[in-house]
Amino acid sequence: MSLSRYCHTHGPYEEYGRGCPSCRDAEEMVTGALAYLVEKSSRGPNYGSYECPKCRYRTLQSGAERCPACRADVPSGHWPRIWQAEHEQRERVRELEKEATEAAARRREELSSHWLVQYGGRIALVLCAVWLGVAFLAVATDNKDSCAVELIIFVCFWSAIAILIGKAMKSSSLGRRPT
Repeated sequence: MSLSRYCHTHGPYEEYGRGCPSCRDAEEMVTGALAYLVEKSSRGPNYGSYECPKCRYRTLQSGAERCPACRADVPSGHWPRIWQAEHEQRERVRELEKEATEAAARRREELSSHWLVQYGGRIALVLCAVWLGVAFLAVATDNKDSCAVELIIFVCFWSAIAILIGKAMKSSSLGRRPT
């Protein structure tokens, strides 16, 4: 004899675990539908760009005379206030962008005046050239063993310094003069 369970709505079923499979499926379907309805109702009919002063839904397009949701007339002074506020906000954004641009230009000028930024790459190249000259003199005088390793290390070190300084100047736009 098989052990089966019994659902008062759907009758006997064989599956053990979380209850009747038909009831479970129906419950999941109802839960999904309720979640959809709750989400849809919480949004409301928000298909416009501006909020209606009467129903507070976001249903109005710019300059509309009547709300499509509540059918209320928009007061005559509503749109000039909205447009004035938008204009002031655009002006504030322009001022902030201008201040940010000026601050960036000041910072760029401060950084470009630093001696390492201006002359760091050149100094590294000159030091590398001087060391190469000294190393070639040492090689020419047959003192090859002691200078070969030092030459390679020093050339690699100062070449890396020159490359890093060059990359820093390019990436941060420090090498360019402000126009």
